[in-house]
Amino acid sequence: MKKLINDPQAVVKETVEGFGWAHADIVRVSFAPDFVCRVGGAVAGKVGLVSGGGSGHEPLHAGFVGVGMLDAAVPGPVFTSPTPDQIAPAFAAANGGAGVLAIVKNYTGDVLNFETAVELAEADDIEVATVIVNDDVAVEDSLYTAGRRGVAGTVLVEKLAGAAAERGDDLAAVTAIAQRVITNVKSMGVALTACIVPHAGVPSFDTSHPVRPPAVKVVGALSFQFAKACRKLVSHTFARASGSRTARHTEGVARQSMNDSWTSASSSTARKSAAWSGEFFGSELLSHRKGNRAN
Repeated sequence: MKKLINDPQAVVKETVEGFGWAHADIVRVSFAPDFVCRVGGAVAGKVGLVSGGGSGHEPLHAGFVGVGMLDAAVPGPVFTSPTPDQIAPAFAAANGGAGVLAIVKNYTGDVLNFETAVELAEADDIEVATVIVNDDVAVEDSLYTAGRRGVAGTVLVEKLAGAAAERGDDLAAVTAIAQRVITNVKSMGVALTACIVPHAGVPSFDTSHPVRPPAVKVVGALSFQFAKACRKLVSHTFARASGSRTARHTEGVARQSMNDSWTSASSSTARKSAAWSGEFFGSELLSHRKGNRAN
């Protein structure tokens, strides 16, 4: 992926600064310490919502600061937790007198730093409740987590808890809604390519066949090979997320879904295109596969 970056060491600061300029009617950006909050400050009598984490997951979290969602967000360095001295002022900026809910993704650094920030806020008489998001079913007890990670499900927690806070629910009620969402949401991420951390300059890991199609121009073969990979991915994701469903059942659901999609797309023109592509690129695809095995 190509990016326009002035200085890899300043990418987070410049990104947040630009975000603030672009949306000055919605957010206010603070530096030293760095955090983003709703323009106009905390809403009196409303529960404040604060979240944060390592940058690189945009628009999470700063992009969700505004009416009906977060009151403040704390961006750390890329893939690195923000520090307590960033988080505690964000709590203060979000506090309208009804308490603050901290929505924390389940990464060791995030959990520890938010815990410390909560202690600092409570020393200033700010009531803070905390929920830990752990929706990821792909990884458990990894190098970075105790239990499952908090990933995409965090957005749903912020949205539903934010709506409850906006309508006037108290801290206990908002916390209960957030926890209910956490209990019920499960997710799994699938990547076709690795990201490139700005200061590293190289992909974080290697992705290869079968998830990645062999060549962009192998039109008919590409679609079919990718569909077969999708069946396996969907089956695996459903099996891990549902728990109660068998892998055989979810494989059937995935297979039927992919077959339905293929059938609906198979107009006369599409069938002719696939046949032409198979004839024209067949020998090239075969040689490509042989080359991959040789390498």
